[in-house]
Amino acid sequence: MQQALLDFGAASRYFGQPYTFQCRILEEKFMRVALKSSLVLVALAFAATDASAWYCTAQSKNGATGTGFNFFQIEAEKTALKECRMSSKGQSCRITSCW
Repeated sequence: MQQALLDFGAASRYFGQPYTFQCRILEEKFMRVALKSSLVLVALAFAATDASAWYCTAQSKNGATGTGFNFFQIEAEKTALKECRMSSKGQSCRITSCW
């Protein structure tokens, strides 16, 4: 079965092969799939940033504070307590809020 060829001179060569209607259709399908998948990835990247993370604060009796930000609540709490302990000079810290 012979396929119709588009002959536009040197520009019609596609990796050394004649440029056919079938090649053009495949290119268009690939570009549509690539565009759709990139849009989905961008939407997921923006959707999963701040909305799904925990922000916790800790405070000691002398007024030192620490904050923690993580996807997991326990890790955000640990980070907040660690930062608070580093700036409180040995006093104990407690979690004041997490959201």
